Amino acid sequence: NHLQVTFSKRRAGLFKKASEFCTLTGSEPAIVVFSPGDKAYSFSCPGVSEVIEKYENEPSHLSTVQ
Repeated sequence: NHLQVTFSKRRAGLFKKASEFCTLTGSEPAIVVFSPGDKAYSFSCPGVSEVIEKYENEPSHLSTVQ
């Protein structure tokens, strides 16, 4: 399936950029994407659970991007 191949390539590129961003800035990015087949893929530096837990424990005055 052409759409799935394109998704896989773009996902790999996105996760690579997020890894570089983490390394260069010391930030803790977390990314969750869904494939055309509705399968979830995630990337985080350190781990997704740790980043989400940290986010949930932050004061509510932080802004979010949607």
